[in-house]
Order: sequence, then structure tokens, then C-alpha cells
Amino acid sequence: MHSFAFEFENETDLRETAKKLMDDLDVTGEINIKPLGEGRWRMEVNSERELRESTLEKLKGYRRDGGSKEARKGGQEAAASAEEAGLADEE
Repeated sequence: MHSFAFEFENETDLRETAKKLMDDLDVTGEINIKPLGEGRWRMEVNSERELRESTLEKLKGYRRDGGSKEARKGGQEAAASAEEAGLADEE
């Protein structure tokens, strides 16, 4: 199993990414979606198929993997943006 998580600022981006994972990338396994409040959403994926890092970086949302202190948005480092939005993890 390959596990990863994303956080989204709105439901539209969440649904678009979930559809892309299931329809375009043929991801099977478990996809858990939960609201975080203030319109934000979290999607946790336990995929039976491993996806390349470059594929994950192209998806919308802030990348949140277990143990990772980095956030990625649109394939670029967004740690500063995440910090400004109050999404950065504190060490």
C-alpha cells in the first residue's frame, strides 16, 4: 500500500483530485475524505498502486504525508504559502 494525503482550500479542488485519482490514474484502495472546517478538506489515500512522486506533485491541494513537514501546491514548494495560510506544521 502507498499512503499519502492532501488538504484542499475548497470542495471543488477536492472532488477534481479524487476524480482524477480514480478515473484517470486508476487508483484503487481506500480514499477517506473529511471536512476540516472553514471550507477546507482533507483526503487520505491508501492506494494499492504506487504513484510516482512527479504524478502526485501535479495534483491540486497541499501535500501532507505522514511525518513530512513540507507542503506542495501545484508541483512547487509552497511552504511559505502554507505558513501564511496557517497550514504549516509546527516543529
